[in-house]
Amino acid sequence: MENRNELITKYERNLNLIAEFKIVYRSFLDKTKTWDKVAFPDSNITNRQYLETLNQVSEQEYSEQQHQAIKTVFIHDDAIKDYIINLETQYKNLKALFDEISIRNKNLIE
Repeated sequence: MENRNELITKYERNLNLIAEFKIVYRSFLDKTKTWDKVAFPDSNITNRQYLETLNQVSEQEYSEQQHQAIKTVFIHDDAIKDYIINLETQYKNLKALFDEISIRNKNLIE
């Protein structure tokens, strides 16, 4: 039960971060007019494509149906542990990007 509670907590934390990130990122792209610029130095994906992909993935992985499933459907303990590790990795990566975009966005306002 303890692992399930940790899974739910981290899932909901990521769900909230993704929602906040999409708002801040969209605002940043509007202000800088960089929708069609490369999103990452080591990639050919544009900011627009990245946001579209993020929207598609989050609609699947963070749907209400998925949210309810992690609360109620039987998941083997090993799978829960793997899921938690994946959520933690996803959080760290997105949080770093969120913090960077938030700072850059704030600097545009000042």
